[in-house]
Amino acid sequence: MKAFFQIAIASALAIFLCSCMTTMVRSDERPSPEKTYEATRGDLAFLWEAGVKGEPLFYGIPANQSVQDYQPPKTGFLSRLTISMGCLIDLPFSIISDTLFLPFDLFLPKKTSQGDEEVAAPEN
Repeated sequence: MKAFFQIAIASALAIFLCSCMTTMVRSDERPSPEKTYEATRGDLAFLWEAGVKGEPLFYGIPANQSVQDYQPPKTGFLSRLTISMGCLIDLPFSIISDTLFLPFDLFLPKKTSQGDEEVAAPEN
């Protein structure tokens, strides 16, 4: 019975804490993905930019500095480790979901948002 609860908790954590990049890429607020395996690309980009290089993901510019002069501070070790672990945990789920969505990404027309209405992107 104890093993059952451990498996149930681990499964729930895997479901609820992962696949956030897939949700970001596939949400209604963004246009349809332009390329295939977009969530996997996003996970790897987050891992490289924030986890390895230490670039801050979200930052605000102080009121007393101009946009051109402001250099955001690098993230600390603990933040980089947390972001890296999150991306590495999310990566297999992103690969699976991107593989499941691959037929739709390849064969459905791409949509881009233009103002309030959505129009089909030109085929190249």
